[in-house]
Amino acid sequence: MIEGLTHEAAAAELARSGPNDPRAGKPPLVLVEILRRFANPLVVILVVASVASAVLRDFASAVIVLGIVILSVVIEFVQTARSSRAAASLRARVAQTATVRRSGDWIVIPREQVVPGDLFRLSAGDLVPADGELVSTKDLHLNEAALTGESLPAEK
Repeated sequence: MIEGLTHEAAAAELARSGPNDPRAGKPPLVLVEILRRFANPLVVILVVASVASAVLRDFASAVIVLGIVILSVVIEFVQTARSSRAAASLRARVAQTATVRRSGDWIVIPREQVVPGDLFRLSAGDLVPADGELVSTKDLHLNEAALTGESLPAEK
């Protein structure tokens, strides 16, 4: 029978390879996010129209259009930031876990702590927590809809 990793070996591997999180990374800078909003074609057209109004000495129209554009960009930025925080909060609440074999026992750990060399057990409905190699299976059915478009799980 395969024993999996020891707790010490798993901790050393986690320190060496880092967490099992494909989303890990620094969030983009606020200034970059705001400037990205100005890349919208409609916003560009309105800014050009505002500049054209200013060139034609219609300063009132130029200021009004530019003010509306800036207000729109600020509102979109704030709403996007709020929705991102809400999504992160939901992800934290429903944290994915994995059942791994450590030091001879099956334990449940956060998905981020799965390391190369771990032996994990899957049951019906489980998400695969990391890349892996099948050691043994029984009645294996996989939902491959994202890859193949099949509507039903495929028997393997």
